Amino acid sequence: MFDYEVARKLRNDARPALPVSGARGAGGGGPSTSDVSLGIATTDTPNKFRLAVRIRCKERQPDYEKAILEQLQKTLKIGAGDIDLQHTGPVKVLTAVPIGKLDPKLRIGSSVAYKGSLGGTLGFFARSRDDQSIGLVSANHVIGNQDSDDFDHEIVHPAPLGDKVASFTRLVKLKGGGKKLVDCAFARLVEGANFDPAALPDGRKLKPQIATLGESCNVRKFGKSLLTFGRVLSFDFDNLEVLSYREDIGIVAFENQIEIESARPLFAFAQPGDSGALAVDDRDRAVGLLFAITEGGGKFGNGLAYASPMSFVLDGLNVDLLTSLN
Repeated sequence: MFDYEVARKLRNDARPALPVSGARGAGGGGPSTSDVSLGIATTDTPNKFRLAVRIRCKERQPDYEKAILEQLQKTLKIGAGDIDLQHTGPVKVLTAVPIGKLDPKLRIGSSVAYKGSLGGTLGFFARSRDDQSIGLVSANHVIGNQDSDDFDHEIVHPAPLGDKVASFTRLVKLKGGGKKLVDCAFARLVEGANFDPAALPDGRKLKPQIATLGESCNVRKFGKSLLTFGRVLSFDFDNLEVLSYREDIGIVAFENQIEIESARPLFAFAQPGDSGALAVDDRDRAVGLLFAITEGGGKFGNGLAYASPMSFVLDGLNVDLLTSLN
């Protein structure tokens, strides 16, 4: 195990050390280094980390996994126990769902949608840094319709054809410009909106401070699949290619994302409809905004979820977390 700075250096040094490709059969087409994500894995010891290696190709390739482990140990001069390697399969954007539940008061975890599209989850409330307007934040592909330029379009609750609760205001683009840090958008609340900026569905209150990565690994989230519990497995991924965005956007490569596994054997941490949901730590601090999942990986093999760190979301949208109207 290593401290954070050493673990981050190992992550950076590991990329050029990866084998060029896996074992290729008669038909060819084995995995390549583009199928590999490298990050920093958490451990049960506070502030101690390992190297995270994730294999994203569809079919598992044991020979390639073995070659990666051997090459990394040899080149980086570390042991097998210093590497957390998992085959997860492809990472796909969380899909939307057509029907949401009506909440008498808009809150974290409520169903929201860009009118005319399928819905997702309200992540949190925020105040714009430029004009001090108050709005809600969710995923770009939930309330921004995947890079929409139709500003002031209606955002409704519940999805997909509920009442207007906000107007789409801005987003961080998914298309073009290299690797991305976030999948998020901001919508200005309508005047007189009935909402509670800090209320969490389990009766607790969201803190105004955001979580520090690696400090607290236990998390929970509120979304379409209700309350689920998880653990931050790793973070700071150098290359996270996400599939299933709109065809003209294609595959989107992200970096420095958070990986979360389920803490329960029967339930995945995130499921369709949870896009834009907020992951909160055990101190009620915001951790990140959910946007993608895998089918495999994690302690119980029920898939992994990916979230954009809160600091990137806030800075990308030029907003501040809102937990009080005072």
